[in-house]
Amino acid sequence: MTPYKNPYFEVFDVRLFNGENFIENIEEIIPLKIFDKNKICYLYTDLFIKNKSATPYHAEIVLLYLDVNGFIKGKATLIEYINANVGEIYHLFSG
Repeated sequence: MTPYKNPYFEVFDVRLFNGENFIENIEEIIPLKIFDKNKICYLYTDLFIKNKSATPYHAEIVLLYLDVNGFIKGKATLIEYINANVGEIYHLFSG
């Protein structure tokens, strides 16, 4: 693996959104296009990945939230079991 080549999955879609400490319906979120640090309470990530492997595996995805200077302001880790269904899209969520 390299930062630009992943033989296991490809990122299909990423959406970031603001919310309270509990999200009732993930389908009704409004993705953020502009961030205002004074208005964001909790930052959530809605991640869709597309499987490229014919062998099942556990995917560990580390999300780093950086400020404009590149300093880490938050971190989340996702661990998901991925079946051997090539082309299947998995929906992962973190906040």
